[in-house]
Amino acid sequence: RGWSPPGAPATRLVEARMADDFGGFEVAVREYVATLSASELSDADAPSPLAYDELRRKGRVDLVEGCMRHGGYIKVSKQLGLPLRLAAPPPAPPPSSFSEPE
Repeated sequence: RGWSPPGAPATRLVEARMADDFGGFEVAVREYVATLSASELSDADAPSPLAYDELRRKGRVDLVEGCMRHGGYIKVSKQLGLPLRLAAPPPAPPPSSFSEPE
């Protein structure tokens, strides 16, 4: 069993999050996704709901670990049909105007 703060009831959600099987993890992810606003799911400028930084920001390190255990957040997002928005890499710096002395 996973750690629970003193006095916190052990819930089905906690048990599901800690499960090694994908079905139990899927329950926890779907319950988390149900708490998100419509804009968090549909806004093209919003981060992917299961992006590690987003999950950490919302205090869901358990889901970060679950995603990693099940192949990564990209794989899990695709498997569950969740929005996946990958940020483009930053643009390359412009070429230097510095020229070698002759």
